[in-house]
Amino acid sequence: MPRLCLLIIVITLQLVNAERHKVGLVLSGGGARGAAHIGVLKEIERQQIQVDYIAGTSMGAVVGALYASGYSVSEIETILNTIDWEQAFDDEVARNQFSYRRKVDSRRFLSNVQIGLDHEGFKLPAGIVSGQTIGLILNRHLAKVSHVDNFDQLNIPFRAVATDLVTGNEVILSRGSLVEAITASMSIPGVLIPIEKDQQLLVDGGIANNLPISVVREMGADIVIAIDISTPLYQRSQISDVVDVADQLSSLLTRKNTERQIATLTASDVLIVPDLTDIATMDFARVNDAVTRGEAAARESMALKKLSQQQPPKTVAKNLKKASLKMQKISIVKIIINNQSQVNNDRILSKISIREGDQFDLKAIEKDVDTIYGMGYFNLVQYSLKPVDGGYQVTFNVKDKSWGPNYLRLGFNFSTSEDIDSRFNFTASYLMTNLNDYNGELALDLMFGNDKRFALDWYQPLDTIWSPFFEAQTSFTSKQYNFYSNQNLTYELSTQSFESDLSLGFEFDNWGEMRVGAKYIDGKINQKVGVPLISTEDYRDGLEYFKVEVDTLDSVYFPQDGILWRTSYARTRSALGSTSDYSKNQTTIIKAIEWSNNSITLQAQYQRNKGNSIPLHAYYRSGGLLDFSGYEINQITSANKASIRATYMRKLKPNDFLDLYLGVSYEEGVIWQQDQSFDWDNAIEGYSMFVGMNTQLGPLYFGYGRNNDDSASYYLLLDKLF
Repeated sequence: MPRLCLLIIVITLQLVNAERHKVGLVLSGGGARGAAHIGVLKEIERQQIQVDYIAGTSMGAVVGALYASGYSVSEIETILNTIDWEQAFDDEVARNQFSYRRKVDSRRFLSNVQIGLDHEGFKLPAGIVSGQTIGLILNRHLAKVSHVDNFDQLNIPFRAVATDLVTGNEVILSRGSLVEAITASMSIPGVLIPIEKDQQLLVDGGIANNLPISVVREMGADIVIAIDISTPLYQRSQISDVVDVADQLSSLLTRKNTERQIATLTASDVLIVPDLTDIATMDFARVNDAVTRGEAAARESMALKKLSQQQPPKTVAKNLKKASLKMQKISIVKIIINNQSQVNNDRILSKISIREGDQFDLKAIEKDVDTIYGMGYFNLVQYSLKPVDGGYQVTFNVKDKSWGPNYLRLGFNFSTSEDIDSRFNFTASYLMTNLNDYNGELALDLMFGNDKRFALDWYQPLDTIWSPFFEAQTSFTSKQYNFYSNQNLTYELSTQSFESDLSLGFEFDNWGEMRVGAKYIDGKINQKVGVPLISTEDYRDGLEYFKVEVDTLDSVYFPQDGILWRTSYARTRSALGSTSDYSKNQTTIIKAIEWSNNSITLQAQYQRNKGNSIPLHAYYRSGGLLDFSGYEINQITSANKASIRATYMRKLKPNDFLDLYLGVSYEEGVIWQQDQSFDWDNAIEGYSMFVGMNTQLGPLYFGYGRNNDDSASYYLLLDKLF
């Protein structure tokens, strides 16, 4: 008897569904305005209208995919409210996820601007943003359906709409990676890098079909509910500047195809246009406002009420989540690298912490994605899941940078204080990566200005799985050293030297390294200012050295968290060609502690030369903001130095695109020359106040410093302080 009842119910449901008109939901693009779709969905559910098909463009594709995947309307609203949209359009992973080699780069250079350069000429990325962060955010919420290859297998059949950048034609995405389809649909040309799929370059679907009514018709919809949240065209009086012109051109691209789609609606269809006049495309802070307006527009729609009365009540329970994977207590059975890059597979695998047999952990997988991306070689690193016997198969999808593998980086730094001439250096670096199976790198560095440096560096990993490396460097360096007496410049000397450096080391994951090496220096000293001491003096140094570093700082510009510890010891050897006899040891420790938008950075530094004949190039230069504040930049030259410093910073955010840091510091330290002894009783005490901001060219600071020697100065710097 129970079986007979069940059979009758199933047959009845099939008959009801057969008679019911199929409803297709169409969600247009419009950025933050797309939150209005959520409000309309609330009213659709309240009126118990069953949606059979969904097609979406751009933000409409985001909302539509989440709904089709089984998320409730309230869950989608929470997701859109909790996404950090500023971060979503910033592909830079946290510095503590960089490979150690890239961390070293970040300490050497200020500018993040990177241009591809090879024998064919300059190459630029096809967009400002690769979509790495957006893809990772979408993957986090759609991981449970990442195994779905056919979008008809979702709770509700779904289509995303993109545009073929070559032809301008509409591309309907119904299979493959759901996250990739959504990212393609929202890839604004020039902002996000186009998605390559099936030999096509896919960009924002709004260009070809922003309100894809025709798509749900093709899917089988008898009745269409279309929600148009696209930006209306400006009137003549509203166009006054270049931003207005750009917005109008963008709207023109979408408005015409939207109107063509609206013209196909019939009397039985529903068109809902929420009042979003004052909500801009990037107004993500007004998600709740857009939701409310969408709900109000749907509630006032007589066509929607009529449809509700004509349709039988829902016969299928919503959010069955039939396509969803279970995300708890499942094992990782297999790990696969879908490697579309020049980087060795084993080298990528060595960066992955999860192992076959581990319990599935979404956060651990995301951390591994960031670590792989932090190697600096890739345009996109994403993951997908697939159910297999006993658990999940995790696939990491890795794509090369299209503008690599050789890069040119340009930048400059300058510093000035009250009573000295400004210092300015222009820098350029040409980096060639992935030169062999072990991903060797060759770098040419140039610096022109007050200091000069020309260097050729070969960095060669010696294995793909563990991390030994060999590095060889040759360089020419020119530096200036100042000697003061009672705040007056007494001598100004300069060095020019040719250096060769060979080292063998080992990287500890992405947080540290240890190396041993030998260095040969051949140079000369010239006197530029002061009573003549020397005309020209030649010197030769040959040193052997040992160095250990740990670096987990989240920033070398404005550190909020992490630690930097650097210790080295070097001594001269006559067998290496040295004409001097001395040893040199240096230790620097920086610890950053963060709470809320506040941080304290503690630093201790000890730099010591011991010996009978210490050459000038081994001396230390000090002075400037946060380095014996109050003194001029590089005013102090000493054989030895010890100092401690505490810096407090408060992070401010006057707008979505600017981070400001207000800081104060207290410093104490001593310097002593070769013929003097360490005496903390004669320590220099100082303090500073500064404001700083991060720019694409590097960190910019304006500050004031004073010390107990009655020295005070104002500073303006585009340079690193930490």
